[in-house]
Amino acid sequence: MEVPIASDAHGALENLLNLSVKQFDKGESRHGVNTDYAKAIENELSGHFVQNRGRAGRVLVFNQDYILLLTNLAIGGDREQLRFHELVLEFEKRGVYFDKQSQKVLVEFYERIGNVDRMSDSGDAVYVRKTV
Repeated sequence: MEVPIASDAHGALENLLNLSVKQFDKGESRHGVNTDYAKAIENELSGHFVQNRGRAGRVLVFNQDYILLLTNLAIGGDREQLRFHELVLEFEKRGVYFDKQSQKVLVEFYERIGNVDRMSDSGDAVYVRKTV
């Protein structure tokens, strides 16, 4: 079913209501509607971020621009830098989790672009600066 694009909130709500009624027409099953909905969300919203890695399954993939954007959002406007461990916690608050190997690669990425301050007096503390 082709749904017209709404130009305002009223039209969007009308489309949503029409689709909710349409799911119960003859020939449509609840499972089929749910499957189509999940596929549409996956293709439209997460298509840039999910890759199928064969037997490893589907994985979340960010390019450098998205990592820098997420970093700037996590550090926030009131701070200039954040300890790497705290930055990882901020990522997790936003639903993005990195395993230990990915965290090491992330530190190497920040070092390569010059966004890392290592504080010698605090052991292995790594501070990540904002890019903006």
